[in-house]
Amino acid sequence: LHAMSINMDGDESQSLKTIAAKRVIPVHPELIKLGLLDYLHDVRALGLSNEVFPGIGENVNGEKGNAIGQAWRRHLEEQGIKQATMHTYHSFRSTAITVLKRANVPIDMRCQLVGHEFDHVGEGYSDKFTVRELYEQAIPKLFYEGLDLTLLRYVGKQFDASNGSTYRLRINDEKRRRKEAEAKAGASPKSTKVSPAKAGKPN
Repeated sequence: LHAMSINMDGDESQSLKTIAAKRVIPVHPELIKLGLLDYLHDVRALGLSNEVFPGIGENVNGEKGNAIGQAWRRHLEEQGIKQATMHTYHSFRSTAITVLKRANVPIDMRCQLVGHEFDHVGEGYSDKFTVRELYEQAIPKLFYEGLDLTLLRYVGKQFDASNGSTYRLRINDEKRRRKEAEAKAGASPKSTKVSPAKAGKPN
């Protein structure tokens, strides 16, 4: 039974909005069918970092979350779809909650899956469900009829050394910029400025 742990343990660059956001949830079997485990194996083999998606770069504020939403917006534009303000990348979670609700998945189980605080009036929060309980009682109901994801299937060795040089440059550049920012923050006004090393740009 495969699961993902959503946390910020040992990584100060990460953040969680609420205590409920820290959780362990089962991986949907559809992701296993699409080759998630093969992808993870290939990413680890490169030894780039401990990131699941090392190709995602930081924005000027050192954040990575916005990059996903921007990529989704660009994808919609490429498909000729005009994105409404109410239908963004974050709408995926709202849609999942709606599907689970219509399938009569209990509200506290839904909250635990998506990382929401459970503060329903008149109801107490039950003990946390186990990963297996979530997998057996909720995950099978997270189903979208007619959705074909076969084109997204990952084929082994796609994420190999040919990608590695590009991502390695990006990761090293982020580390360099982070060190420069820390040094600048701790430098006195009279300190000598050091010109940053030129970062390699991926082709």
